[in-house]
Amino acid sequence: MRNVRPLWLKSSRNTSTCWSDVPDPIRGEFVNIALLVGADGHDWAFRQVRHLTRASRLGGDPMIANYWLRELQRMVINLVSGRASGPEAILTAIADSGENISAATVARLAARLNNAVQISAPYPIVSDSAQAGIDMLFDHLVADPQVKTRELFGARVTNYVSQQFRLALPRESHAVIRNRPQIKVGAVPRTANFAITDSRVEQITNTWSFNLSDVEKVSTEIQAWSAHMSRLRQRGGLLESKGRPPLVIPENVQLRVVYEEPRSEVARPALEIAKEVWAEVPGLVAYPESQQSRLVDDALAVVA
Repeated sequence: MRNVRPLWLKSSRNTSTCWSDVPDPIRGEFVNIALLVGADGHDWAFRQVRHLTRASRLGGDPMIANYWLRELQRMVINLVSGRASGPEAILTAIADSGENISAATVARLAARLNNAVQISAPYPIVSDSAQAGIDMLFDHLVADPQVKTRELFGARVTNYVSQQFRLALPRESHAVIRNRPQIKVGAVPRTANFAITDSRVEQITNTWSFNLSDVEKVSTEIQAWSAHMSRLRQRGGLLESKGRPPLVIPENVQLRVVYEEPRSEVARPALEIAKEVWAEVPGLVAYPESQQSRLVDDALAVVA
């Protein structure tokens, strides 16, 4: 256990370090939109809201905040991966030549960005890691409304993984993310949320939310999709996506699932059943949304 300091971005003054879009600081309006946890000499972690629409409804400009959310995320990823890269051109004048994240960097950004986003003062917490600190604090400090449909949850995960994967991908790599591909085993197709490919199919990922009204339908779809993946493991298959040539899917392809944990006890049995079903598919690994960054690590380990 060690001391780390959380910061959050918010839209007016607060007692912690969050980033926030500032709709109207005179009226004291604010919306917490991100959380940054870390300590110099140790690890750092960053997590933001999935949508910035709440800040926009209060009259702020979420696109201004989004530039800086991306820059913070880039710096954290660079520190974790040991990869150096400069900021986007629009940020170069302020972002200190693309340095990695540090307490000094955050302090400079806090001073410069006060009229666009505000960073609250840090305070210490005790946590095993920066990511553990994020997981412990995020839901308490940042309101992030749940999605209403499975498609929206899938898009949220895809956008998050795509952004992190592209930032961390070596420049010489030819790997790409294919959205909503068809996975054919024999003549039978099933859709996945996305696949990561280079010269072959490296990873296939699907997403499931357990916060929908028809949980029974979700369970049925999970069982059907898992049976399809079991057949893929036995026979191999073909990946087809719009605008790209089809690729043969090897039997040892990575299979991954990201799920949104239920917020009510009523849906929890459905998740437990799903975990049993997923465990029966050889090589399939299921992650809760809080651990979706591990998909990026898994993919980077196998792409050419």
